[in-house]
Amino acid sequence: MHLSDYFHKSQALPPEYLRLGILEESIIKPLPEEQGLLNCEALMHADFPVSYRHFVAALGGCQIKASRFGEHARYEIERFFGIVNHPEVHPLGEWDLLSANALLEEAERNIFEPGRLQVQCLPIAKLTYGDYLCLDYYHSPSAPPVVFLNFEESCLGAPSITKIADNFEEFLSMLHE
Repeated sequence: MHLSDYFHKSQALPPEYLRLGILEESIIKPLPEEQGLLNCEALMHADFPVSYRHFVAALGGCQIKASRFGEHARYEIERFFGIVNHPEVHPLGEWDLLSANALLEEAERNIFEPGRLQVQCLPIAKLTYGDYLCLDYYHSPSAPPVVFLNFEESCLGAPSITKIADNFEEFLSMLHE
């Protein structure tokens, strides 16, 4: 399926998304336009993995029933981040991808190398205990793995991360209720 299919809203959601038990009322609307997604990537100096682009285009920021991964209690997704038009006035603006990234950078939690232009650990979801799931562009800029970012243990130059999956598709397959 091509990314443009989601923007034309002509395609049904793929089975791997339906399996997640998407809470439809939680999807942040309006869904992002293709140009908004491309602008977000440009601002972060990063190309999102195709599977993550599709996810954001189809579901924006959302909550899911299959929100657990692993056995640890901290490994439960509160909500995925999306691209929110005018996050400063949108009721769910705190779930904007760019805003979440800026918040982590301000707290100096997702930066390995200060001054680097490309995003280093891009937050894609917030977990129930205040930690984050991120795409790790620092260690693998062309194929970022999904990592657990421990907020409390992270500091500037030393984000505390644990690899969860080699890629976004693998991560989605790990989710369960």
